[in-house]
Amino acid sequence: MLVRLGNSGRMATLTDPEVHKLLTDPNFAVISTFNRDATAHSTVVWIDLQDGLPAINSARGRIWPSNLERDPRVTVVVPESGNEYNFVEIRGTVQEVDGADEHI
Repeated sequence: MLVRLGNSGRMATLTDPEVHKLLTDPNFAVISTFNRDATAHSTVVWIDLQDGLPAINSARGRIWPSNLERDPRVTVVVPESGNEYNFVEIRGTVQEVDGADEHI
């Protein structure tokens, strides 16, 4: 998993205080997945941390969760509300595409 802070361009970890704040404050995130035709699909979502890992919730049947079931590669960008040049970018693979009811 790659975690990069946008305001400094430096590599970070999920436990970095700046990253933790962006992921736990009420900020929107943009999740990007791959469609069947290899084009990117991006959508705005809510994000938080669950057991120290980013957690994003959705309903079955929406495009991006279906994309992840087929191809688990994902990029998530979380800009700070009101200061969008301060952001975190997370790239990696999704570990689980289930548990939405428990997450709510």
